[in-house]
Formats: sequence, C-alpha cells, structure tokens
Amino acid sequence: MSPRLLYRICRDAGTTPMRLVKQVRLQACRASLHDPAAEAMTVRDVHTSHGYDRFSRDFRRHFGVLPAAGRDGPLQHAPPVHADHS
Repeated sequence: MSPRLLYRICRDAGTTPMRLVKQVRLQACRASLHDPAAEAMTVRDVHTSHGYDRFSRDFRRHFGVLPAAGRDGPLQHAPPVHADHS
C-alpha cells in the first residue's frame, strides 16, 4: 500500500495513520489483557509487548477503565477507529 493511499483511506475514515496505529495497539493490548494465556503477564508486559507508550492514560480514555480493572471485568464499548480523536 502506498503512503498516499493510506492517508486517503484514513482521511475518508476521519482519522490519521498515527491514530489508526494507536487504535490497533490499544485493541491488541485489550485482547492480551483478556487472554487466559497471558494471565501471568503484568500490565506493563502487555503494553510493552505491543510497543505502546503512555498506555494507562490512553487505555482509560478509550475504554473507560484502567488496564488492571479492564482485565478483571467487562470494558465499555470501544468507539470505532474513526471516532478516536485524541
């Protein structure tokens, strides 16, 4: 995929490539936090394994709970990729 096409797709979806990367990383972290196979991993292990920085703040903004709380219970519905404007 060319950079030009990526930017056009993101623009049409109302996002940017960086927001898209952030969204994908948050979703991957969320999946890992709920994965029984990753139960022994700390929250820090989870977010560093997905190359994430400033994780707790962004996770809370996106899902409405801190990562540790998200591991223990249901998370709020996440907005679609194009709705993340942080």
